[in-house]
Amino acid sequence: MKYLLSSFFLFFFLYSNAVTTYINFEVIAPSQNRDILLYYKKDYNDKLRMYKLTLKHDNKVSAALDIERSILVDVEYGEDRFRMFIRPGDDLSTKFTAYSSLTSLQFSGKGEENNKLLSGYESQFKQGGYQNYEAAYIRASFLDKYYSQSYTKTPSSFFKWMNEEKDKQITYMMKNGNSKEIHSELFDYIRNDIEYTLEAQKLGYLIAKQDKLGPGDFDRIADHYKLRKTAASMSGTILEHPAYLNYLFAYAHFLYLPKIPRSVQVELEYYNRIEKNTSGRAKYFLLSQLLQKVYTYEGSLDLARKKFAAFKNECPYPKYIEEVERLYGEIMIDMPERSAIDFEVIDAEGNRSKLSDYRGRVVYISFWASWCKPCISGFQKSEQLRVKLKKMGVELLNVSIDKTKEAWIPALQQHNPYGTNVIAYNLPKIKQDYGLNAIPAYYIVNKKGKFAYLSNEQNRDLIQEFQDLVNE
Repeated sequence: MKYLLSSFFLFFFLYSNAVTTYINFEVIAPSQNRDILLYYKKDYNDKLRMYKLTLKHDNKVSAALDIERSILVDVEYGEDRFRMFIRPGDDLSTKFTAYSSLTSLQFSGKGEENNKLLSGYESQFKQGGYQNYEAAYIRASFLDKYYSQSYTKTPSSFFKWMNEEKDKQITYMMKNGNSKEIHSELFDYIRNDIEYTLEAQKLGYLIAKQDKLGPGDFDRIADHYKLRKTAASMSGTILEHPAYLNYLFAYAHFLYLPKIPRSVQVELEYYNRIEKNTSGRAKYFLLSQLLQKVYTYEGSLDLARKKFAAFKNECPYPKYIEEVERLYGEIMIDMPERSAIDFEVIDAEGNRSKLSDYRGRVVYISFWASWCKPCISGFQKSEQLRVKLKKMGVELLNVSIDKTKEAWIPALQQHNPYGTNVIAYNLPKIKQDYGLNAIPAYYIVNKKGKFAYLSNEQNRDLIQEFQDLVNE
């Protein structure tokens, strides 16, 4: 069975002091790999920890963890993956055969009953691979044994099957988890795992069949089976449960379906639908995840420029604001009303000027270079637009980042970009301040010397948007 190792559920049962807790491993018929990796967090605000153990000559090894709370530990040995429930003061021994850990797991010692229940539940109901669905850099995972049946089963048969699976799993938990040795935290964890794993699978049915369902069919199924329900205002420790987190990601995809027929910025549409259709802590968790993932995987600030100021103002959970700000760093401060950093340029006659000299006018900055073919092509294709912008009062500042005037002047004479043509005076500083890792790069500065941003909407009216800036 495969796990997403980034998913961990933390229990919040507090103890007065950290207690040394022992985990002992023995691997039968080990592979050449001798390392066992443990992944866990001591508490919710803790960083993800990785503990590496190396098998000794007798194929055994032990770990001592100082913990104050019950935790889940994900164990990785080569291709083997399994999860353990550890309480402060446990002294748990684990034995398994390499390449078949889930079917061969044996536990003994303090904590064995908890882990027999957990491994039994997962080996019986969660074996097999996963199907991942990703869009807008959000990934949801679905058990393949359920997801693959979405393509062939009718809605009634599939949802009946999911309800039967839920009853079967609850029955298993009640039958095998009624021992006084089973801790209530583990019992609650498995109960929530059953609930939200299968709720995600129901959403996965529509996600898998999205290309075969029309809007009417989609809405009929969603309404009949009450799928627009649980991602509204969940709070508390449930939001740290991996099955619930995965359910939220699936719900974000569900909100986007059926797809909008016209072309839009997918990340922006996901954000808008999450903002409109969820509430409470779940809402702001998803929005913060979207803001972080778009920047992490795309390096784009577009979504943050449009949404972060409102997110920061409305979000009642400081943790989510801090996570986004920490990722973006200082570039996020005061966005979108961020002052444009001043810089100095030189024209072809050797006259110096600064960006701040244009205060009181809207400035459209185009960073380019003589060797940049896309830059030159962009000037040519946008010349008519540039003429209109110039007539309405927009200052077109074409800043070359060529290293020498000898490279810049011939290109300037050959291509003659429409607008005011200058070359950067302190190139290293401008590159650093404006993040010029690639060109062409364009910036708009309003009359107050702050960055301004155009919309990303389909059929936008650029002329009108610039006119609005001029009229401010």
